[in-house]
Amino acid sequence: GLLHELWSFVQAALDAEHHSYPTLRSPEERSPSSSVMTASIRDTVNSLVETSSSLLGEREARSAADTADSVLRATVVCDEPDEVTVSFNLLLVTALLIICFLTAYALRQSGFTYLHESGSAIIYGVFFGSLVRLFSTRAIEEMVRFDSEGFFLFLLPPIIFESGYNMRRRHFFRNFVSICMFALVGTLISTFLVGMIVYVFSGILKWTATLTFVESLTFGALISATDPVTVLAIFKELHVDVDLYANVFGESVLNDAVAIVLYKTVISFQFRTFTGLSMLIAVLQFLLVFGGSLVVGVVTGLLSALIMKYTKMQKHESMEAALLILYAYTSYLLAEGLRLSGIVSVLFCGITMAHYTYNNLGHQNREFSKQFFEVVAFLAETSIFVYLGFAIFSFEHHYDFVLITVAMLACLLARGCNVFPLAGLVNLARRGQNQIPTNHQVMMWFSGLRGAIAFSLALEARETLPNGHILLTTTLVIVLFTVLVFGGLTTKVLQLLQINIGVSQHDTSRYTNRFLDFDRKYLKPFFTDRKPFEESTDNLVVELDDLGRERRSDDDDDDDDDDYGDGYPIIEIEMDGDEEDGSSPEFGSPEDTGSEGGEELASYIHSIHSVADSVNSDRDELEDIEMRR
Repeated sequence: GLLHELWSFVQAALDAEHHSYPTLRSPEERSPSSSVMTASIRDTVNSLVETSSSLLGEREARSAADTADSVLRATVVCDEPDEVTVSFNLLLVTALLIICFLTAYALRQSGFTYLHESGSAIIYGVFFGSLVRLFSTRAIEEMVRFDSEGFFLFLLPPIIFESGYNMRRRHFFRNFVSICMFALVGTLISTFLVGMIVYVFSGILKWTATLTFVESLTFGALISATDPVTVLAIFKELHVDVDLYANVFGESVLNDAVAIVLYKTVISFQFRTFTGLSMLIAVLQFLLVFGGSLVVGVVTGLLSALIMKYTKMQKHESMEAALLILYAYTSYLLAEGLRLSGIVSVLFCGITMAHYTYNNLGHQNREFSKQFFEVVAFLAETSIFVYLGFAIFSFEHHYDFVLITVAMLACLLARGCNVFPLAGLVNLARRGQNQIPTNHQVMMWFSGLRGAIAFSLALEARETLPNGHILLTTTLVIVLFTVLVFGGLTTKVLQLLQINIGVSQHDTSRYTNRFLDFDRKYLKPFFTDRKPFEESTDNLVVELDDLGRERRSDDDDDDDDDDYGDGYPIIEIEMDGDEEDGSSPEFGSPEDTGSEGGEELASYIHSIHSVADSVNSDRDELEDIEMRR
């Protein structure tokens, strides 16, 4: 009986060891330690067979059982990373990020434009990925493998939230119609055009690997997710036209959300046929998911504003900052739990919290929140590009160069059919005001880089579709090509198109519409405790602070000995007295801001005049502030 139970136990362990590597395609992919342990177990089984046939005593049987048990325990833990291994792997990733940041600093200081920091992160990922593949163990390879679940849960949400929280909302909403056209209609055009072109060459002409119509359309949806991080970073450094930046930035943010929802809608047709009813259900599902996610994000943001308003968290800064971060992540988790889109939710939650919750924060947490989310997003973006480099050696790839070429050309053609016709419609609607010039349209077409979202969706397709492994390889090649080649040529294309750079990001134009007027009169007073005049002063502080930083950064290289360069120093406005009684804020003294002489003071007042035209404030009270200064 003992030998019989032991035999059953070893057989079960063998089956468990066999099924513990479901992702391995062949026996050669198993680690050497696993093969050795499997052989040891089989030797033990053979000894048990011999023991049972010779009918030895209980002592010998128990000795054999102890041997089998020790071998089985070693097999179970042989490939499980322990604490030391995990710490060492994280140390490698951290060291790689440090190297990436130092390289990014060197690239910025040198002025080298053909390789951006995102491209350098990918190159480092490729290099270290090759070393890991050649010299490391299975445990380390698993640690550096790109995980789509971790990407969507931990890396993507802070990037999307920061995009909404720190965006220049005035420029965004002034171009909101064109942004929605490019993000919604343009993504649909790109999806169906790329899908149809790929299906013609693969499913009909059979020039490439045979893809079904659903697989082709799924590829069109996932590859339509643009990620122009490199282009936007260059735009920000060179201070390009604010409307061009707003269109590219706004389209990329909304486009990611639309592409994810569209991908989930299209891939659901794998298990159902295309009929008129199923298409109608798919359209309704898309609208429901997108609209429901938007509502979840806005409601979460408004609730956070009300809680911050009535709890007076300003006296507890650490708790206030912690709650702010938790509110942001709650919107994403809530939408995902309701089977909606967390990306859409966290984007509009960031926009809402920046518009309302931000005004209810303490003065220190206002600056802290912007810097914190910017740092976290920067870390996440760099980590994503590093993992993209690792991905070349993390998966078994199937290269179909004809399909890669067709897909690349289809992406460029679909991008053109997206940007130029829609920009023409926008220009017709605007009737000569705030037109999108031709050079801006070409730059928008050129800015259609693909990134981590397309790759992560391809990872999901790899596990779902029969030819998903081919789509994954094709997507990875397109992502690497667009980031390295198109991203590296961005500066030269800006020069060839003669697009203005060095443009001030602080325009003095006044933009309003019915919703903004309604918001100023009713929504802002209800969701915030800021009086209209206090809000105007806070906006003035932010504008002047950004203006000072911008002009100092432009002159840092010219005068390193001067703390402020030749630009304007930051003007600090301190609230003296109780804000509740409406007492007027006062500027600090010239000595506090580092000014010397009357020229700087005149520059300060000139800056106040130029910025004050763009804020909704009482003219008499602003003049009183200038007189005090």
